[in-house]
Parts: sequence; structure tokens; C-alpha cells
Amino acid sequence: MQHVDALSRYPVAIITSDTLTTRLKRAQQEDEYTQSLRSMIGSNNDSDFFDKNEILYKYVDGRELIVVPRDMQTEIIKLAHEKGHFSAAKTEGVVK
Repeated sequence: MQHVDALSRYPVAIITSDTLTTRLKRAQQEDEYTQSLRSMIGSNNDSDFFDKNEILYKYVDGRELIVVPRDMQTEIIKLAHEKGHFSAAKTEGVVK
């Protein structure tokens, strides 16, 4: 598996609509890195990753966070910013 920095694959807890949910599912299915994580679910009992309603999540500090494929990260950040009209620093905190 190729090395990926934490910010480029950081899971976030945001889904705002059925359309976004559908697009997220499709993006995860098409993303090689997400698929490699999903393949670990059954084979690694210590994995923090899990599948719920066909969406890949990760447990982080007791929270269920969505694994956002690289192709959707900018869109998710924009949605988080627009939903709360946060500053850049607060938006970063929301998506973490």
C-alpha cells in the first residue's frame, strides 16, 4: 500500500443529503485507496475501519468518521465551511 499523509485521507463526520451520500458511495467505490482499506475489514480484527450502509468509516477517538476519497475532499471542506460560515481555522476543526 502506498504511503499517504494524514491530511489527504483524514476521515470526517459530514453527510448532508441523499445526493451527497450517493456520490460519496460511488467515489469510495472508485477510489483505490478506499478499496484497499475496505479489503482489510474482514481480515484484520484490529482494524479501525468498518462499513456501514455501503460507506467506509473509521473509528477515531470514539467517533465514527467517514473516509473521504481525495476526489471529494475539496467539496466536503467547502460544504463544512458554507454550512456554518466558519473561518478557515474553524472549518479545519470541523472536518477533523
